[in-house]
Amino acid sequence: MKLLVLGGTGRCGKHVVQRALAATHQVTVFVRNPSKLPSEVASKVKIIQGTLTDEKALSTAVQGQDAIISTLGPSGPGYKSFSTYNGFFPNFYKLLLRVMREQKVLRILAITTTNVQDAKDQRSLTLSAIGSIAWLYGRVAWREFNEIGETFKTEGHSLDWTVFRVGIITDGKEGTVLDGYIGDQGSSVVISREGMAAWLVRQVETSPPQWVRQMPYISSV
Repeated sequence: MKLLVLGGTGRCGKHVVQRALAATHQVTVFVRNPSKLPSEVASKVKIIQGTLTDEKALSTAVQGQDAIISTLGPSGPGYKSFSTYNGFFPNFYKLLLRVMREQKVLRILAITTTNVQDAKDQRSLTLSAIGSIAWLYGRVAWREFNEIGETFKTEGHSLDWTVFRVGIITDGKEGTVLDGYIGDQGSSVVISREGMAAWLVRQVETSPPQWVRQMPYISSV
């Protein structure tokens, strides 16, 4: 399978790349700075260099792929509480979804957080508290993640998208990953990076695809 990973130099994306390579998939990574890729990984993947606003480079990366996994999202000091919202990531996804349609690539899985709600969710006091803290200390990132979910709903027509929602991300072991909705019996508030990567690779391997145009919540159990 030809797989494009967005965010492949990040803490979650690195695990996705490693997991996909272990499963013998042909992996392409779209990165701004290729030097961030470990040499042992760089030699095994196809590297397309570009920024998230570079439509030409992005189109080159998307062309010919069977599926896309994105762990991109707002983080870091640029998204402190009182920075100005500019819709950077929602705008990127609008561009990406259009490029996917042009290149006839249908499948994508993209990350967001639990502040994006679904009608099938049940109430979770713990996750509600975490969301309130996230809004208080990172309200611009909170809004970006929320708008990512809305962007897929409005711009993702004709594509097999899945926006997966996560709570607290940890460096724990892979374990078992439960997918469903917030408040489901057996779910937790955490997801390990290894578990997330394993779940994502399984999803792109699954045919017919699951969770199409849905927003499952995934957690380690």
